[in-house]
Amino acid sequence: MAESKKEDKTVTSAGDLLVQLYKSNKDNVKLDIVDDFFSNIANIQVNNADVTIDFLVLPGVNTNGALYVRGKRVHIPHSTAQRLAQILINSLDDAYKNNELDEYMPMTSRKDEESH
Repeated sequence: MAESKKEDKTVTSAGDLLVQLYKSNKDNVKLDIVDDFFSNIANIQVNNADVTIDFLVLPGVNTNGALYVRGKRVHIPHSTAQRLAQILINSLDDAYKNNELDEYMPMTSRKDEESH
């Protein structure tokens, strides 16, 4: 998904944003992903400076009586966190509409359940 409109706000993908920032075309933008990490849970903290997301892997490993939980921490500005949240919801909703997800409850369904 490159771009979508939700509530009169335009959400742009990272690839499109890079093209806009560097005045380049998509063929000239090459992502260099330095790490690949699986996470099955995230802890999010918001403060006045930024948003911190800890991507964790549960269950942890018990070693000598201490529980070790692997994780990666990412700090992002509020504007990036907001864009990330919008892109995630839009991408999940689109995949759900295209029958690409086994388990997913769209945001509209969640709101309906909460009101009952």
